[in-house]
Amino acid sequence: MKIARKKQGIKIVTILFIGFCQNISILQAQNTLLSEMDVLEFPLRERERLDPVHPVYCNFADVMGIMYIDYANKDLVFRTLTGGKDSVRNIKFYNYQFVQNFLLLENGQALFAMNANYFGGNHNKCLLKYSSNNVLLDTIDANIVEIEKFRDRRSRDSFYFSVFTYSDILLHAMDSAVYVPVTPYTEFFAPKSNRDLVVFMKVHFSKQAIEPTPIVLRDFWSLSDSILFPMDLKFPRTEETDRFIYFGFGFTPDLYRLNKKNQRIKTIKVHTNLNELYPNKAGDYTDDRYGTMLNYRNIYYDKENNWFVRTVLLPVDDSANPIYQNYRSTLIQKIKPNGKVIEERELPFGFTDQMLVINSEYWFYNRYESERKKSLVFAKYMESANEIPLKTDSEIGILPYIQQITFGNVDGNYLLIPLDNSCSSCLVQLEALINKHIEMMHNDKLKIVFITQYEDRINTFFSTLKIENERRDNWLFDVDNTIKSYEKLWVNPRFMQVEQGEVVFDEIYNPLQLYDLFDVLLRFCD
Repeated sequence: MKIARKKQGIKIVTILFIGFCQNISILQAQNTLLSEMDVLEFPLRERERLDPVHPVYCNFADVMGIMYIDYANKDLVFRTLTGGKDSVRNIKFYNYQFVQNFLLLENGQALFAMNANYFGGNHNKCLLKYSSNNVLLDTIDANIVEIEKFRDRRSRDSFYFSVFTYSDILLHAMDSAVYVPVTPYTEFFAPKSNRDLVVFMKVHFSKQAIEPTPIVLRDFWSLSDSILFPMDLKFPRTEETDRFIYFGFGFTPDLYRLNKKNQRIKTIKVHTNLNELYPNKAGDYTDDRYGTMLNYRNIYYDKENNWFVRTVLLPVDDSANPIYQNYRSTLIQKIKPNGKVIEERELPFGFTDQMLVINSEYWFYNRYESERKKSLVFAKYMESANEIPLKTDSEIGILPYIQQITFGNVDGNYLLIPLDNSCSSCLVQLEALINKHIEMMHNDKLKIVFITQYEDRINTFFSTLKIENERRDNWLFDVDNTIKSYEKLWVNPRFMQVEQGEVVFDEIYNPLQLYDLFDVLLRFCD
């Protein structure tokens, strides 16, 4: 255990995996340690990627710590707070999969909600129950609860429900059932008329069955006035108490309370003016991955204070400094059970909506510090703001970025490839075209800039290319997120030409335009 000296009012504690505290109990050691800390920092494991998926604070094998899904390695990882050894559980059950969420059970057993073949288009959703040594104990195929068959994503009449979930799986202890939040696949259009929404399915593993009558929110679409919202704003965020399940959606500030006993749903009107301050445009399909819409996120019920804590992602201002565009602002709400908002406050820079509650204190995943330090960083909620590394207007933009990575010699032709933001299938297509035009990659008139947080990702990309090592003198590497201080990060390959210190050509090419990209390269670099 190493405790760094205090910097700017923040105590930074780096978790090193060595023995600790032999004379007092683990729990006492943890409480003493946490009371002295403002920041938790865990080194990344080999090939691990940011961000962690569904981090939770929990008890595992009588030790308290943070558990999350490492999606790159397909592992369920437990990191202790008291210097003990990591626990790593491989959850690569299928070749093509994405584990959406997990729920720990007794005796080391766990439930996994997963999509077995997401990119193949076969929505084979399932819930899996595994033993502590990864023996499959039970499974339920979620396809049996389709409401309508998924046909055309652009059809107003297609209305497909997906039982795999980004939300928490909730255990109902009274009858050993599991509530599984349901995600609607209506990404492009709202239905023609008001329709009900299936919110939860109740699953009985002992009976290998899903209850035939789903839990329904009546006239769901009337709540949104048939305004079009992307899927991310429509999947339920959940929180559970002994008697109730509380849930909400990204597009509305209101909360809903499900009575477990009679399965009735009550609406809790939340009194906030955020939707008036940040209105979502009706009729326009906008994907919230790009941060253009107000998004109500995670919910936690603070029993001690009798209020709800909810995180809200604020829309990105396209005119703001690039650092604000690349690290989206998050707001915290405290809400009384009657819907009265008693506090709304923007979180410090870099904090995300991923929240942990540890000893009645709120901790948040800090994306900026995690990327800067190449570690997992969780910071305690504080009302004071932190220092933001802003550049002036004259220092931002793509040209100052090129000046920074080339040390001032900017004239030339540049192909910029953002490896972290590009989808895997797009990169495969780009790799094939590069190999087809391999002589272009050896052209001295072209400089190639690879943008990624992870050096091993560059090596993986190189391994597929037929490029001679000695011909890589004109290749540049940004592995420190330098770009995020200068320009809002984009998704696809980008070509630009700089002459006499001025940008004379600048274009981003989507996957359907990659052949055009290589035509442009031949024209400019011939």
